[in-house]
Parts: sequence; C-alpha cells; structure tokens
Amino acid sequence: MLFGHRHPQNTSIVLFDIGTSSVAVGIAVPTEDSAQLLWHKRIEYGYTIDDDYDRYVKEMGARVLELGTLVVQEGVRIAQHNPTFSVKDLSVWCAYSPPWYFGAAGTATRVFEDRRTVTQNTLDTLHGEILEVAQQRPEYSAWRAAAGDARLLEQRDLSILLDGYAVSGPKSYTAREITLRTYLTLIPQRIADTLMEVFSRTFPNHRVTTSTTTALLAHPCNNVFSGTRGLLVEIGGQATSVSLIQQATPAGMASFPIGSHHLIRAAAPDTDDPDRAKSVCAALAETVETPDSDTTWGQLGSILTEWRDEVIDAIRVVNAGVTPPRGMRIAVETELYQLFGHPFTSPLPMPGIREPVALDTLIAYRTPDKESESLGARAHEPRLLTLLQGVYSTHSSHNRSMVYSDMSRD
Repeated sequence: MLFGHRHPQNTSIVLFDIGTSSVAVGIAVPTEDSAQLLWHKRIEYGYTIDDDYDRYVKEMGARVLELGTLVVQEGVRIAQHNPTFSVKDLSVWCAYSPPWYFGAAGTATRVFEDRRTVTQNTLDTLHGEILEVAQQRPEYSAWRAAAGDARLLEQRDLSILLDGYAVSGPKSYTAREITLRTYLTLIPQRIADTLMEVFSRTFPNHRVTTSTTTALLAHPCNNVFSGTRGLLVEIGGQATSVSLIQQATPAGMASFPIGSHHLIRAAAPDTDDPDRAKSVCAALAETVETPDSDTTWGQLGSILTEWRDEVIDAIRVVNAGVTPPRGMRIAVETELYQLFGHPFTSPLPMPGIREPVALDTLIAYRTPDKESESLGARAHEPRLLTLLQGVYSTHSSHNRSMVYSDMSRD
C-alpha cells in the first residue's frame, strides 16, 4: 500500500481506464491548468458478452494487455515528440470504473474512560470497524456474489471529530471521544491479480498506482459544484453508479444494473456493432426536442424512465435522508448524453422533498479544444482528458488518509 502522493505534479502519465464496455489508455503531460493528451487508444470489448462475468474478466485482461503493448511499441514513440514528455519520470495509473469496484461510506465512534492520545493505530482500528460493517451490507453481498473475494483499494477520511471538534489528523491530540467517517472502495481480488500480471509484463520497471474513475472525476466535477455537495452519475456499459461528491472526494455510492448498452441495444437490436448502435442512438437523440420526440420515447422511453427512477432511488441511498444536492454531472459518452440527460431537464420529485427539485445537470467530461490535440490525440476522448485532469489534481491537492493500491510486485 502507498499512502499520500507518490509522484510529482509535473510527471508524464500513462492512464488505463478500465470500463465494462471498453478499456482505454492515454499518455499525457501536464499543462498549466489541465493535461495535454499526446496519444490514446480505446478498445470496445463488452458489447456482446452480456452477463458472463468470467468471460468479461478474461476479455478485459486480454484487451488491457493489448493496450499495454501498444503503449510500449507505439505510444511512447509518438509522445517523445513532445519536449515535456519524459520516459524517465513516467507514472503509470489504472482507474477502475464501477461496478468493477464497490464503494461505501461509514462512521465509527470510540469513547474512552479518560482522555488519551489519539494515534494512527486508533484510526486504523476504526477503519477496520467501518470496513467490517460495509462488508455486512446486502449490496456488498450481492456485489461479492459476482465479483468473488475482494481487497481494499482506497480509503479516504471524510471527517475526524475529537470530542465533537473537527481535526485534520491524529497528530498529538488527546480526547475522550473520537468519531471517524470514511469512504472506502474494494476491488475483486481476481481482477487485481489479472491486471497485476498484465502490468508486470508490459511495465516491469514501473509501479502501477490504482484508483477509481469516481475518485478522479470528483476533482474536476467539484470545481463546478462551487464547494457544495454534488452528484456524479457514471453510466457504464452494464451499470450506472450515483456518487455523492463532497469537497472533491466521493462520500457515498449506489449502483444499479442499467447501462448504456441497454439503451443502444434497444435502439439498434439487429446489430452487434456497438459503434453502429451508438450512431443510431445519436440520431435518435437529435429528435428528443423536436415534434417527433414521441418516436424516440416509443423506442427508448421505458428504459430511460426506469433508469431515471433508479437514479432517484440511488440519490436517496447516498444522501440517507439529507436534502439532495442540486448539482449533477452525468459521465457518459458524449453522443449519448442528450438521451440520458433529457429525463432531468425538468424538476423531479425527490424522496423526502415536498417540491420537485430542478437539478443543474451537465455532462461531466471536459471538452478538449484544438490546443489539446496533438500528434494523433483526437478530440473525441474527453473522458480520458477529464480523468487525467483528476490525476494531476490529485497530485496538487491534499487528500487526507488516502490509500492507493500499488499493484507492483515487491
């Protein structure tokens, strides 16, 4: 395990994006306020696999191995045309998309008979209690039934209260009561082992730092939430997750098994080509605001309505009765955003709220400008650019008690 920040902010980055419908890799260098994508590659792999978990893992591993080989054989060579790129300082990152990981927030309290010094060991004991409770949740049991044995990926302390007062860490404080709230993520051991084997073959001299797409997207999304709580809705091929974002950190997550593949299969049931299906969806999206919109909803309305209702239920779960945030960012392929964003264009009823809530809904991904394109990097990879922006934001900000998983062999 690696604590804190391992790499300087000016490091060249290789980032692997591990999704359930595709995997991607990008090579980037930092700019003054973001990242410049020098080379990238994305491979679709999950459209025709359905719910065969074993096949998913095997296909995902094979495609990541293919991408890793391309980075070494092609990507680095192209990136070296940029004078700020450095192989020597190259940092390799791997980001899991939900539901490849399970995320949960929890709280634990310890009361002592008399005042005593609060140490890191005290916090570690509370971390263990929070993890144990999370593993007893029904949603974790359902996730683990498919994913198998799991291991801790990250833990992020959301708040530490000593005798009711917030502190940034244990330091040398004394207290009679300590309350810790932490967000943690777990990943399947099988997938971690599969990717460790891949990276040991393609990057034998590099340590690979793993995180989640939610954690990386939290940084750029938090900038537009203006310091308030917000919602991040990540739409993958097979599932959607709704995360509460607080101070650039995930603070809760709920998932359900409806993703973009369910929509594009309904739009184009006669093709096994995901690009063709997405183009059909994109054409339908253009009719949403026209008089012909009834045609769109006739084909896709039932799925989008069910998806919207599941999102509202997920908001209730992650907020646990608290008034829902009014800001929402939807992370989905650009050509599908108009369809998934349309159900939230008017105020919606929310659990526990009398009046419908009008959510400030925008796409989560940063749209690159012409200056962001160079040497083969095309403008249709705003997802990778936004994730890379999150990587560099992680370097430059202070994240309390954050654990990164180091996938390298010792």
